[in-house]
Amino acid sequence: MQTSQTTSHRVAVLGVGSMGTAVAKALAKAGHHVTVWNRSKERV
Repeated sequence: MQTSQTTSHRVAVLGVGSMGTAVAKALAKAGHHVTVWNRSKERV
């Protein structure tokens, strides 16, 4: 018998360029708590 267990993790994404933004969105959509950091505030 298989059981399904959902676990939410706290993750950080460093750099929110094209790839970082896509990764952060996918993680958030999957139910994880996402914190982002970028060296310039314009992108955050």
